[in-house]
Amino acid sequence: MLKIRHALLVSVSLLAVSCNMAPAPSSVLSGNYYLTGFSSEAERGSKTTNDTDLTGYDLRFEVFPMGPNSNLALSYITREDQEKQNGGSTFSSDAFRAQLMFHYQLDTTWWWWVAPGVNFPLSADSDRAGEEYDGEIFYDFEVGSRVYLDRTWGLQGGLDYSRQKLDGKKKGVKDVRLSGFRAFVGIFVDF
Repeated sequence: MLKIRHALLVSVSLLAVSCNMAPAPSSVLSGNYYLTGFSSEAERGSKTTNDTDLTGYDLRFEVFPMGPNSNLALSYITREDQEKQNGGSTFSSDAFRAQLMFHYQLDTTWWWWVAPGVNFPLSADSDRAGEEYDGEIFYDFEVGSRVYLDRTWGLQGGLDYSRQKLDGKKKGVKDVRLSGFRAFVGIFVDF
């Protein structure tokens, strides 16, 4: 897992150096669907790790240009992590996310971005009876690409990595750490 994250970080850094900065949009509304996750896992306590399938969606609004090629993006995110082992528990969580997005231009209609973000949990739950959780603030990192199909709208997609901790509310309910990469696709409107 560490090698994958390191390779991704080096690749993104090299790509950023080789591309032109793009002016940050001042108002973009987008919706993304998280198709699948990989290298994703649920860690219960200190020893048990189970592979998970990650899905979810987000609704994002990019506002407040912060510099020549950066802006602030505010999102509502929901995600589901379904364990492949251990009875197949499903963890659901909702969060409010703030990201600082850095935009780069590959072509006149093709852009890409990198975006570190901080997530503020709104709710966390499990489908197992008697298991209740509280979420903690967590961070994520996203790399995405956007293609304008017209002057004001287009398609986008990318990859997101996050590591989230859910605290068990009741005695005997172990804390869970959810981590992994998620691939997403979506549509955007630049107005």
